[in-house]
Amino acid sequence: MWATPPTVRAGYIVRQLMKMESTTPDLRQYRVSVCIPTCRRPQLLRATLASIATQRFERDQAPRIEVLVADNDEAGAGLDVVSELSADFPWPLRGLREPIRGISFARNTLVAAASESSYVAFIDDDETADPHWLQELLKAAVRSGAQATLGPVSAQFEATPPAWLRPFFDDLDLPDGAQLPEGSFRTSNVLLEMNTLAAIPGPFDPAFALTGGSDYMLGQELRARGGRFVWARNAVVSETVPASRTTLRWYMQRRFRTGMTFAMAQRRVQGPLRGALRGAYRGAGSLAVGSLGLVQGVVGSRAQLAEAAGLVAYGVGNLAGATGEHYEEYRTVHGR
Repeated sequence: MWATPPTVRAGYIVRQLMKMESTTPDLRQYRVSVCIPTCRRPQLLRATLASIATQRFERDQAPRIEVLVADNDEAGAGLDVVSELSADFPWPLRGLREPIRGISFARNTLVAAASESSYVAFIDDDETADPHWLQELLKAAVRSGAQATLGPVSAQFEATPPAWLRPFFDDLDLPDGAQLPEGSFRTSNVLLEMNTLAAIPGPFDPAFALTGGSDYMLGQELRARGGRFVWARNAVVSETVPASRTTLRWYMQRRFRTGMTFAMAQRRVQGPLRGALRGAYRGAGSLAVGSLGLVQGVVGSRAQLAEAAGLVAYGVGNLAGATGEHYEEYRTVHGR
């Protein structure tokens, strides 16, 4: 077998590097607003901002970045953190006050302030971003032309959770660039195309300000407008999960709330009667399957029992939402 001459090998390597260079988008032409809604969690917000300050970009390909924080608490502890850090922050850092309580209002304030940007990147105030988080989101968005680009959220527990609860915090495990399945949209780690977002009134529905679910509603609206959602596998954020969110009580309340907000969304999208019927239908089905699972789970594992109980709570939540009942989960703040 003939050995490949060194000059040929070198030429091949150079061509491959040039090919990689040509397929890597130039991020410098884009403007990105990193948006962080916050409420009564100054310590966690400080960690979030510290992770944003250490974002890195290959070959000095950083876009134009600004960081916006919307404080949704009248005490203004989040704004105090912004004031303290802004002078030495590597990018413009601006605090906004949103006096009307509710996550939808805080998100809408951020979107309005980011109107001149190409993209908005949402990250929660209990999350920290990997050093190449924003680069990976933006590269995936530019390459795919997607309207929404989401990345993984890795749970970091402050206290060891029960084994049955861990799977509830597991995120999607998809290849890089994969299309996202229906119902997987959320704003805890997402990059959104601003032109598409600006065309949607709101864009976060105030009816879900304290119940949660405004991100689900936005996802449905984006889908209806032909939006594409892709997965950026390497755009990872870590979420701090306090002990108060690792209890059976919290788990059951969360499953109830997600069922309730699904039914609420159906009523908003399809009209009160048709939406209520769909929510009730899903609720009855989940309640039946969950109840059967509870019977079987008595002789099964705790994880099976918890999943069955969660299905029952989800079903009851659907029925509650179908009849107009509301549980305002976002009145309670977890973490500091």
